[in-house]
Amino acid sequence: MSAMEGRSFGTAQSDSNLTWVRPEPRTVDTISALTRLFLDTAPPMYVCDAAGIITVKNRGFEAIASTVYNADPARPDEAPPGIMRAIERLYVSRAPFEETHTVDGRALRVRHAPLIDKDGTIVGFSGTWTDVTATTETARRASRTESWLLDVIRSSSDWVWSTDARLNLTFASPRIAETTGRPP
Repeated sequence: MSAMEGRSFGTAQSDSNLTWVRPEPRTVDTISALTRLFLDTAPPMYVCDAAGIITVKNRGFEAIASTVYNADPARPDEAPPGIMRAIERLYVSRAPFEETHTVDGRALRVRHAPLIDKDGTIVGFSGTWTDVTATTETARRASRTESWLLDVIRSSSDWVWSTDARLNLTFASPRIAETTGRPP
């Protein structure tokens, strides 16, 4: 006998083409606890209705909402002013957009998106955050390295160039034009 045999999770009901289960109270409590655990261990996120009332949020969102969006702790279910600005933008554009914020030295990119039903009506909004600190730092270091290399090339008396896989010239040092009198 398996661990699942003999267990009751609810009462099955059906009508024509649809079957559903009305779960027992202890099952509902378990599902609620697992859902909360899943949400609270996920990256920061929110879901709000079309009026800007937050219907789902997790601890990550609560932790950054006051810092980034000036959330009022006395009104935990209202979208903070920063989220309301995002909602206004989404109402106009109807298209997702991203913005990046710095929180406690970390770069966080949030993707705000409208929730649109099958009739094309906006029924709500969502936002999910991703920590992009490593990516941002890598891009910053690459930019510094590129600047350093360009400085070395400019100060060099040698000709420096690069080509792509088809041998098309992709970079030529200014020294080439200075020496030859014409651009490469």
